[in-house]
Amino acid sequence: MKTIHAATIAACLFATASLPLQAKTIKFPADNPDFSFKLPEGWTMEADKDGDLVCKSGDKPALTLNVNRMNQDFAKVKEQLPELGKTFTKAAEMKNVETKDLGEDTNKNGVKGSIYVVKGKSSGQGIVAELLAIEPKDGGDAYFFMFSGLATAMTAHTDDIGTIIDSIKPVK
Repeated sequence: MKTIHAATIAACLFATASLPLQAKTIKFPADNPDFSFKLPEGWTMEADKDGDLVCKSGDKPALTLNVNRMNQDFAKVKEQLPELGKTFTKAAEMKNVETKDLGEDTNKNGVKGSIYVVKGKSSGQGIVAELLAIEPKDGGDAYFFMFSGLATAMTAHTDDIGTIIDSIKPVK
């Protein structure tokens, strides 16, 4: 689970992926949506008190997706990805941390994104977080996505991650 997985995720920003028939379309933010994305069948979603989302795959070990409103432009959110990665590694008590900035790309819907990957170990298990800054509308607010979980969960959900990223599109 080295650069092959990370490169696959970067490629998914612009690769087409097929969606399961039961995918759920989510519009975000709920009060005034800027974009939508599709959660694969079996995933759950819950909004926190601020309206940010916590989505989870339905299997074990689960993969978690956090979607957050940042109220900032793309450059500022992208600039924060390494610091957000450090916050995650501290919270997960990770050791032997490796990071990689995979740069910017766009998905099939023209949504600009930037990916930053954090890998390490916690309690002897591999942990991975893929942090994204996305700009659904050119010049509009940017948003923060974070896929996180055990390395085994990240590998098992590579297709789901690609499907979710590729499904992000502006709400008109």
